[in-house]
Amino acid sequence: MRPLYYRLDPITHEVIPIEGEDAVLQWAAEQEIMDRCVDRTLVFSNVLVSTVFLGLDHSFSDNDPPLIFETMVFGGPLDGDQIRYSTWEQAQSGHDFMVSKVRAAHTPWNRIKTTYQRLYQHVYYNVYYRLRAARDAITEELQWIRSKLPF
Repeated sequence: MRPLYYRLDPITHEVIPIEGEDAVLQWAAEQEIMDRCVDRTLVFSNVLVSTVFLGLDHSFSDNDPPLIFETMVFGGPLDGDQIRYSTWEQAQSGHDFMVSKVRAAHTPWNRIKTTYQRLYQHVYYNVYYRLRAARDAITEELQWIRSKLPF
């Protein structure tokens, strides 16, 4: 079975597996002290693209390479988008790709479209849950009325 935890050599950026019974403790101790940032770009005043070394394998299969780096977008129309990688070099190029993707998505039309989609979702879910609550209250009231009827 492949190791779950990894450390990063701070100079060569080589990924080194952590094995043994206390692997999680070693990994946690290293995560506290090491600089895990691969790159960090403030694309706009409200949009950040961050790429970090996770050190914890997020792949779903032992046949795939370990996914231990992650790029994530915070804010803007692509908020929450993420990509994971196996190597430092992949993470660097993936970070640059995500920054260009964020810049391309930040056109005025896309901002309007994203705002409309979020507003629609907000209104839809707000109305849906209010109608559902009203239905439940009416159903409960009808059950109470039926319980009071003599027939």
